Amino acid sequence: MELTLTTFFGLSEEHAAKIMALDEDVRAKKIEELRAWRECSKVTF
Repeated sequence: MELTLTTFFGLSEEHAAKIMALDEDVRAKKIEELRAWRECSKVTF
């Protein structure tokens, strides 16, 4: 999962490690926020 956070979301390894250290519920919420942010930040032509 940490690899996914760094490659798919473009996070640093340090930031990904901090997210993985969170409680499971908090981590799931944070990952969902990242997914929503990534979806909103896609460039469309």
